[in-house]
Amino acid sequence: MGFESSRLRFKAISMLLRYYARAFSRRAFVLFPLLLFFISLGLFVLALVSSARTHLRNSTLLATAPLSLEVQGTVLAAAADGSPKGLSGVNVEAGGFRTTTSVMGDYRLRFDALTTQNLPVVFSYQGRENLRRVSFPPGSMIARYDLVLP
Repeated sequence: MGFESSRLRFKAISMLLRYYARAFSRRAFVLFPLLLFFISLGLFVLALVSSARTHLRNSTLLATAPLSLEVQGTVLAAAADGSPKGLSGVNVEAGGFRTTTSVMGDYRLRFDALTTQNLPVVFSYQGRENLRRVSFPPGSMIARYDLVLP
């Protein structure tokens, strides 16, 4: 009796699975071409409308990965004779990444960001912080920013 009831249960489950598989395949045959149509229509619109393509590319909503950016430059200070000289030991920080200027005052900082415009870069030297906003040229991932400290 136990064997018969488990056999009937198995048969009922297999019939239900076949029923749902057929129902899904009928709907899939109707919905799949419709889905392909809307995907191809969306791709067509994006290919033709450059302003929409640019807008979507610059959208923070669709940003999937941060950009690898680089800021480089020289930090200068006025020497005793009034001429600018490179300042070493200045901390430069952006996007949670930090570097220190060389003996000549040069620095190169690589960091990740979602945008290339108006990025905060902090220059710290002897307890003082200078916040500057850096924007990258269109299409470039490298920006040059020289700073002259008083």
